[in-house]
Amino acid sequence: MKSLYIISLFSPLLPILVFLLCLLKRNKQEKSKWVIFILLLVSFIFDALGFNLSQKGFRTIGLINAYLVIEVTFLYIFFLYLFALNKFAKTITNIGFALAIIVWLYINIIKGTLFNTYDFISIAVEFIIIFILCLLYFFQVVTHIRDTTPAYNTASFWLIAALLLYCASTFFSFFIPTEISERNSDTIAFEYISRVANVLKNVLFSIAFMINTNKNKNDITYKHQSIYNVEQH
Repeated sequence: MKSLYIISLFSPLLPILVFLLCLLKRNKQEKSKWVIFILLLVSFIFDALGFNLSQKGFRTIGLINAYLVIEVTFLYIFFLYLFALNKFAKTITNIGFALAIIVWLYINIIKGTLFNTYDFISIAVEFIIIFILCLLYFFQVVTHIRDTTPAYNTASFWLIAALLLYCASTFFSFFIPTEISERNSDTIAFEYISRVANVLKNVLFSIAFMINTNKNKNDITYKHQSIYNVEQH
């Protein structure tokens, strides 16, 4: 378990390195990539800090609960870029993440549990919001027939796939007690799944960082979707 935890802890370094290596060759204007890249850097710093503190016997619940606000903020910005031309999806994004912040403030600040209790409720709300927004993205891809670029040739597709995997791993974490003495074979299995999913998530992020979406779009000639070849300008 410890070796898997170490691998999971350092797995964000893979997409971070890939992003830096591809930075000079790939399109620098894909803002959604930058948001995820910075989030990965911040998450790695928090994970490394949390690991170091836990090894010294310090409680890290407050650090985990505080990081959730940072994560929600970056994901909110990411989805705003993703749905820049979709007013309905942007509205859902605004409402969803506003709800997540309100729930977090109530549980951690108003109730004063920031440093005492693991805030699984806010994480659950975040999970539901991300899941809904990912479904909206795939619905947008299916209905956007004018774009002939295959979805898997875009960075957004792999970023969203990684976030869906992230949701799955977060879901399993709900069943993992914060106290080691309370864990059993079942919760340990859930933790294994969460760690493996975290590694796979970062692999998918790496794939996304290697894709130049605009180049793929320029390389594909538009094909009419209608057999009548009707095009309005």
